[in-house]
Amino acid sequence: MHRETDPPAAVHRRFSAVLLGLGTILLVTGCNLMGPRAMRTAAQPYNETVSTVGDEQLLLNIVRLRYRDTPTFLEITSISTAYDRVAGLGAEGQIREGAANNALLLRPNLSISERPTVTYVPMQGDRFAKNLLSPLPPEALVYLSQSGWSAERIFRACVQRMNRLRNAPTASGPTPVEAPEFENFRTMATSLRRLQQADAVYLLPVAGEENGGAKLVIDPEWRDSPEALHFKASLGLDPSLDVFPIVPGLTQIDDRSIAVSTRSLLGVLFYFSQAVEVPPSAKAAGTVTTTVRPDGTPFSWEPVFENLFRVRRADTTPRNAYLKTRYRGGWYYIDDADLDSKSTFFMLDLLFAIQSGDSRALTPVLTLPISR
Repeated sequence: MHRETDPPAAVHRRFSAVLLGLGTILLVTGCNLMGPRAMRTAAQPYNETVSTVGDEQLLLNIVRLRYRDTPTFLEITSISTAYDRVAGLGAEGQIREGAANNALLLRPNLSISERPTVTYVPMQGDRFAKNLLSPLPPEALVYLSQSGWSAERIFRACVQRMNRLRNAPTASGPTPVEAPEFENFRTMATSLRRLQQADAVYLLPVAGEENGGAKLVIDPEWRDSPEALHFKASLGLDPSLDVFPIVPGLTQIDDRSIAVSTRSLLGVLFYFSQAVEVPPSAKAAGTVTTTVRPDGTPFSWEPVFENLFRVRRADTTPRNAYLKTRYRGGWYYIDDADLDSKSTFFMLDLLFAIQSGDSRALTPVLTLPISR
């Protein structure tokens, strides 16, 4: 039985149609992978990475300060990326005239590459230095309080003196040799927290103040409560009053106002650096300061930062770290189950944004093209 075969020209036309169809499929598929789909795929990883890198830098600088090493701040100012798409189709085969079957081997290929560029700007210059060294404004305490943050956490972290009480003011710089005073301040802050939990105390802004201002208001119904009386007695305040202006200063003016000395942003970072665990070898080598009591015995910083902040250290990569950074041969990290430290670190992030948000230097710029 005789079976007709297609002429070579017809076979070529058929092959061309197949190639054109497959090429179109590859092109359409490639287009669908770009644009919105690429944006949807890349946005979250970039978001997570930028957040993690910023937090790791802040943690690293806190650790550096424990060793009296110079902190450095870089800010990511832009992220741009380009996608390259290459689609192709290769084919090979044999076309024999008169043959019943002709072999055709197709090799489609599609490749997509990403070329991100990250730009870093060093945070420096006189404006940044001034904001880094300037005391936190009283309204910053108001912002945090009205956002739901614990008054105890705010005052323990940001305030070094309130009237006659001291909150480890010497810890606002390099680790002090002598043990700081902090116990009475912490007891007062605990009373303030209890009033806040009862919705009986408020931090409010003062309208009309040129440089901002704040006042502390105790609910009149709680004026004579044990918590309110203890709070006012701790600060030497008139027990019959329930509204107290917050006045920047080192010493108490009278019994009708609260003199507050806040830490600078750098002072807050130094303060938290005292909560960094260091190995015994660092103390023995003298690369960190050992704080001692009046009798010469070592002073532990743990009571100062109890339920507030702690940075642990490990020789190997910690498995349960919320945030970690490697420095001087070890891993420094915040434990993922340490909710108090995580909350305090988040608050520190906000303070850093408040104080340094408008003080970014424009030069020099470090641009890193990343190739794959």
